[in-house]
Amino acid sequence: MDDPEWAEATFADVLAALTAPEDGGEPSECGWDVVFLADAASMTGPEPTLLAVSTDPQEPTEPYRVPALGTPHALHGNLALATMDFEEFAGEPPH
Repeated sequence: MDDPEWAEATFADVLAALTAPEDGGEPSECGWDVVFLADAASMTGPEPTLLAVSTDPQEPTEPYRVPALGTPHALHGNLALATMDFEEFAGEPPH
């Protein structure tokens, strides 16, 4: 948020930066199942939200908005425990 270079970045730009090879080789895994981005919509909507983006290249899934309070923890926890997958959260709110 404090670097103007990222002002117009898309979620694809962020994922590319997270997986960019350090030595010019193949892209690497970022190490997380999901990343949460605070973008312009996150800051200007009536409720605080984050954009949830899957990092799994084997399962390309469209990013979706989640409430910023509580949901990121629930989503990350369920993905880490493999009790739900990224697409399941898109269709129903976490408990």
